[in-house]
Formats: sequence, C-alpha cells, structure tokens
Amino acid sequence: MENLIMDPIKSAITEGRLISLDNLAKEESIKVLCESISKTNILPLDFSIFESVVKRENLTNTYLGYNIACPHARMPFDGDILCAIGWSHSGILYNEQTNDLAKLIILFLIPQNKSNDYLNMIATLIKFLIKFENLRDFENIFDLNAIQSRILEWIYIIENPEDEDIEVVSAHANVSLILDMILPDIKELIESKKFNELQKFLNQQDSVEIAEIINSLDEESAIILFRILSKSKADEVFSLIEPEAQKVLIDNLAKEEIQHVISLMASDDRTMLFEELPDNVVQKLIDLLDEKEKEKVLLQLNYPEDSIGRLISNKYIAVKQDWTIEQALNYIREKGIDSESIEIIYVINEKGKLIDDLPLRKIILSSLDTKIEAILDGHYVALYANQDKGEAVQIFKKYDMYSMPVIDSEGILLGIVTNDDIIDVVDEEATEDFHKGSAILPLENKLLNTSTFDLFRRRISWLIILVIVNIFAGAGLAHYENLIQSVVALVFFLPLLIDSGGNAGAQSATLIIRSMALGEIELKDFLKAITKELSVSLLLGLAMGIAVFVLGVFRADITIGIVVSIAMTIIIIVSSLIGIILPFIFNKIGLDPAVASGPLITSIADIIGILLYFSMAKSLLNMFHYLIK
Repeated sequence: MENLIMDPIKSAITEGRLISLDNLAKEESIKVLCESISKTNILPLDFSIFESVVKRENLTNTYLGYNIACPHARMPFDGDILCAIGWSHSGILYNEQTNDLAKLIILFLIPQNKSNDYLNMIATLIKFLIKFENLRDFENIFDLNAIQSRILEWIYIIENPEDEDIEVVSAHANVSLILDMILPDIKELIESKKFNELQKFLNQQDSVEIAEIINSLDEESAIILFRILSKSKADEVFSLIEPEAQKVLIDNLAKEEIQHVISLMASDDRTMLFEELPDNVVQKLIDLLDEKEKEKVLLQLNYPEDSIGRLISNKYIAVKQDWTIEQALNYIREKGIDSESIEIIYVINEKGKLIDDLPLRKIILSSLDTKIEAILDGHYVALYANQDKGEAVQIFKKYDMYSMPVIDSEGILLGIVTNDDIIDVVDEEATEDFHKGSAILPLENKLLNTSTFDLFRRRISWLIILVIVNIFAGAGLAHYENLIQSVVALVFFLPLLIDSGGNAGAQSATLIIRSMALGEIELKDFLKAITKELSVSLLLGLAMGIAVFVLGVFRADITIGIVVSIAMTIIIIVSSLIGIILPFIFNKIGLDPAVASGPLITSIADIIGILLYFSMAKSLLNMFHYLIK
C-alpha cells in the first residue's frame, strides 16, 4: 500500500500542479488550486470543484496542523484521486477564529470509489508528520523548488519504510489530530453505507485509533462500525474503548457477538468492564461464559476493590519445572501469541505454585535438553492478590519491571499484573488526590460524562464544611473588635498574614502528602518530619518577618512593624506545623491524607492566624503602652 499511497501527491508535482499562492487569501488560493485540477479535462462540465470544496469546508475542519491544510472535495463518480498543491512562504490565514496559518495547502478531489485510499493517505501523512518533526519545519523554505524537494523527500521516506517505521508512531498521544481530519469522512461512509471501503481502511489502522473513532461516534454509528471490524480486531478494540461505549455495544450486539468478545478479553480488562456495569447486566454477561471463565470472573470480583486481585490478567506463560528447554520453547511458540508478555516466563510446580521467573533470553540461550529446574536461581518478586494497589505501584517502581506475578496466600500463581494497569492506578490515585486536595469528592466518570447534580453533590459537602470552619474566623475577628477599632492599621496587614500562613501550611501539607504517596515517609517518621519542618519554617518565618517589618514601618510606624513581623514569623511556623501534622493524623485514623491539603489547611490556618495575630498584637501593644479600651 505504501508504494502507491502517495501517488496523487507525486502526480500533482510531475504534472505541474504545484503552485505559488503568495499574496493570496484562502478563498482565492482554493480557487486557483481547483482551476488547476479542472484543466485536466477529465471532469464533467457541470461539476464545480470549488463549490464542493467550500461546502466541505463548512462541514469539517481541514486544517491538519504544522502550517498544513488539506481541503478536499468528493466526486459522485468513479476515478482516481486528483491533487493540487499550493505554497505560500508568508502563510495564508486559514481559520480566522483560531488564527491557523497555512503555508502548504494540499487540495484533494476524491472519487466515490477511492474513500479508503484517501483515508489511508491522510492517516499515513499525519503519522509521518508527527514522527519527523524536522521535516515539517518550513522556516528555511522560500520557493517552489525548495518545497518540491521537501515533499518529494516525504514521499520517498513513506514509500521506502525499511529504515523508518511509519506505522509505529505514537498514535496514543496524537490520535486526536488524525480524528479531526478523518472523522467526518468516516461518518459519511457510514451514512452512505460504503461499509466495504470503511472496513478496508479500519483493518489497516491501529486498534487505539479505531477505539477513539468509536468513542467519538454517536451510538448508532459506533455499533455499525464495531460490527464491520474483523473478529480479531474487534476483540482488541473492545477492551480499549470507553466504558460508556462498551455499555452501548453490550446493549445492542447480538448474544453471540457479546459472548465472543467477553470470552476473549483479558481478565483484568473484563473485570474493569464489569465494575462499571449494573449488577443485573454483569450477571447476564457472566452467564454467557463457560464454567472455567465464569469461575475466574467470580473469583476476581470477590477481591477487594482496591486490591491487586482486580487487576490480574490471565494472559501469561507458565512452564513446569521438570520440562526441558525444548518443551518450554515449543509451549511458548504455541501460547505466546495470546500472552500480554513473553519477556518473563513463570515456572510452577505440579500444584501450580510459583517457583521462579525466567527471562526469555535465559531460556533461549540454554541447550534444548537442559531441564528448566537446572537454570533456576529461586529469586523472584511477586505480588499478593489481596495486596493494595498503592503498594503494588511502589514495588513496580522499585524493581522497574514490565510485569509481575500475582500469587495467593499459598503461593499459587493466579496471573500477572502489567505496568499498563499500574500506570492506570497511578493516574487514578493522582486524580483522586487532586480532587480531594481541592475539597471535591472524587469523580467516578469523566467530567463531561458526569451529571450536573452529581458534580453539585460532590462539591457542595466540602464547601459547607469549609463555611462552618470559617465561621470561627469571623468569631475571632468579632472577639478583637475593640482592638481593631483602636488600631485600624492592624487590619491592613491581616490578609497578608493569614494568606501567608495558609500558603505555608499548604506547602508543607503538599510535600508530606506526596512523600506519603511515594512511600518515602511513614507514621514512624513523624518526629523526623516535625523536626525538619520546624527548622525550615523558622527560616521561612524569619525571612517573611523581616520583609513584613519593612512594610509595616512604611505603612504605619516601627511599633506596628515589630508587631506584624513577630506575628508573621509565628504564624508561618505554626501553619507549617499544622500542614505537617494533619496528614499524619488523617493517616493514623485511616483517612486519606490528601484530604488534609488545600482548602482545609488554608481555612484552619486562617482561624489560627487571626487568633495569633490579634492576641499578640494586643499583648505587644499593651507592652508598648498603647491604650486599649
């Protein structure tokens, strides 16, 4: 396919349809390119390329990115894809709303029988541009000869991928760019029922990209697209799509289709899906499985929600200790295609107990008649099924492994956990901590998929709690009403002092909570943490105190300067210690330390700051012979 896929662009160059667009606006540029295609005299006289292009511009985004635009038109008859290329060194304002500037415009005319070829060409071009950053830079290109050489260089690399793997581009990170360009055409193929063309295109694409396409389609189109996938592709795609889209497919696919997909899913992906579904739907799906798979599912769902048992994958390779290397290699060849990882091979005894793990390299380099047990060293790291996911994250970080075996209390090998699942755990925990640190109950779905009432419910509870806490701050101000009336200058520094205290406390809490999350600090380290924070906060307090003293003298007098500087020093120290102590308290009583960050720390620091400030001000001003009534 790669040898022909760029032919339309190559033909545009060889047939003289590479045109300078300097000093032209977008509409004029498109007209010039359309006219160059019309001169081929192979189009019906009553067909207007320009009108077709403009119509499509109003329907979809054709700005590819990287100063490149790909407008296109559809022909209602068969033929070959035609192309015209325009170049402007200064650039053409392509989208006024987003200020997108196009220097290179590649205009396509697509016959009805070439939809698949066009989609493949655009997808390949985008992947190429994503990968070769240096080849999409137009800064040193000033004329048509230079841009012609650059485009021919693109074509050569794409058509000769022996040294450069065009397909293996980071689709995970850049799939949205491909989606923006091809999604409207995919919708059109579905609406026009050109399923053969669509199937050809999809079967050549990465499963991640197909999953994102399904996530972006309406329910009816998503079902149609999933059904036209090959069985092998559908199995892989299903585990990658969003839970909401999975539910839609389950509700609408035939019983046999669901049974096939669910049976072939990795056990960890299947468990994740079941966690998102209502109990009655889960029961129906479990009933579709054979007895062996049903037993695995029920066992996995019985593990605690935050345990490693929920992440166990059954797609691994285990060999017996009494096998020869030859037997092991034959088994690996037979079963390896369905395994999530073959870098590590697990060794078990006749009862299924894990004995060791072996790098595949060690097996390959051993002679065929050697027994597996002869090359074991007995050193391996395993996770327990009931172990907390957070602990597993730390173990993965410590040993830097792609996968780890999971065993039960008797050492029986249950499956493996791979680092992609651990990355998901890290993301979930980081998101949960971020929400809790901002006084929000963690969301169960994506923001846009969460109902308005659910968002309200998850935010209002903490806001009410914080309002109640801050009532005490108001009470503190009321208690020192006479002092405030006597020395109004004290009020000028109140926001500065309490905000500084809140910020210092939040800093301390963030550092300690993160250290706890990484396993660097435990409850036994409380005194060490307090001692270190006391010295740091003293330095911070003194530095802030000196700064606010100068401000106090400037805004009021030296007496007020002394009062606010001493208050600042003490408030910084006390607030910082609160920021350290609260996470330890929460951890001790079994609550998430992340709750003790952000708004909660700030509110408590505000109350204490107000009380400390005015009580010290009263004492110090009395000492300086101020009359307080």
